[in-house]
Amino acid sequence: MKRAISVLLSWVLIVGFAVAMSALIFGWAIPFVEKVSENLNKNERSDIYCDNVAIKIKDVCRAADNTSITVKVLNTGSYSLKRLGLARETTGSALQSCYLYNLDQQSALPGNELQFTLAIEAPFTDSRGNPLDCNSASGDSPPNVPRPYVTKVEVVPWINIEGADINCPSSIVTIKDINILNHDCL
Repeated sequence: MKRAISVLLSWVLIVGFAVAMSALIFGWAIPFVEKVSENLNKNERSDIYCDNVAIKIKDVCRAADNTSITVKVLNTGSYSLKRLGLARETTGSALQSCYLYNLDQQSALPGNELQFTLAIEAPFTDSRGNPLDCNSASGDSPPNVPRPYVTKVEVVPWINIEGADINCPSSIVTIKDINILNHDCL
């Protein structure tokens, strides 16, 4: 009789252990799966819209005073651009990024061209390392100082869908040709 009670007790303990483990796993798994599915929906949403976002860099030229470059970007996609993420690398500095906000809504429309100026030497971050608006960065330095060459320019388009800004890194455009990036503006 004692042997039958120990077998029964072991089965009760095994079933109880399995129920307790399943409760712990479900308590962890349900919020985890909800969070993952929410993130997937956000990523899929941006991918769907970003498939129809495209830009082309028409020209990059160096200003006569060697303090800035002028970049012309054509919106060849289906959406109006909300802002641009810009990055430039020079012979004197690593890749630095800034944002170009407040785009002219007429020129940001599909099929239109945007033109903006980027300082060659200005830092694109504030004292805390936060990216600046590209328009607030200026490259003032003494005259007759050799200026670095621009070695890389990247442009990432941003669109606004239903009040949310979406960046489209799949539509990034990069130029690394030093000759194209440093010719004089006409």
